[in-house]
Amino acid sequence: MTRTAPMKSIYAFALAALAGALPAAAQTTTPEVGPGSAEIRTDSLRDQADTLDVMIARGDDAVPVAMLVLRTTRTDTATLLRVERVTRSGGAVMGVDSFTMHRRTLAPIAVHTTEGNGTRKLRFEGGRVRGSGAAGRVDTPLAAPAFYGNSTDLVLAALPLRAGYEARVRFFEHGARAASARLRVTGSEDVATRDGGRCTAWRVEVEGGSHAGTYWIANRSLVRYDGDGGLRIVRRFGCAAASPGARDAR
Repeated sequence: MTRTAPMKSIYAFALAALAGALPAAAQTTTPEVGPGSAEIRTDSLRDQADTLDVMIARGDDAVPVAMLVLRTTRTDTATLLRVERVTRSGGAVMGVDSFTMHRRTLAPIAVHTTEGNGTRKLRFEGGRVRGSGAAGRVDTPLAAPAFYGNSTDLVLAALPLRAGYEARVRFFEHGARAASARLRVTGSEDVATRDGGRCTAWRVEVEGGSHAGTYWIANRSLVRYDGDGGLRIVRRFGCAAASPGARDAR
């Protein structure tokens, strides 16, 4: 079995642009979450395109260096398509990650990633991940169903977020391996968007895997992400007035 060299995640594309106390409602058990888990509820995920600025933080200031567009489309009654595109300031496309998932479970089906002159294709089937890229073939068994790493914000939006909520979530990473991430919701916060608006969002801390960092989720959408090296990704436009925990009935 030959594995490819790790390919950058969509957040690593963003990094490349930079160049250069327990919760009050702590749970007694931490649920393990994967595709098909009862914790995942996707009925209110909708077609949308969110535009965010990729920034580098410098003290209290942050400088925009690229644009991230997250486009989610319900292609049919069973399938969801996500296209994530990072464009450097000036217009050059740094990378595009396009992947399909089962709408009810967010289980990944196929991935097509381009970065520069490199292309990678993956398929998830029969408990394995198979594919190819510039560096070689991928053929990786999964001990348990796992989400695709770049769908982290969609997975968070599908979970029953609330103050004190914790879970362990299984992801398949760009390094052709499975990883477990631990998340916890520390509460809700008002987050400023680039247009001067405000979103009341759940603050979710994620530890483990290549998508570790702090996420702010409101109305089924990513509002802000803080990662390593001063990376900050912030929504350009404000949110609707709905509560961060508002969920449509199943």
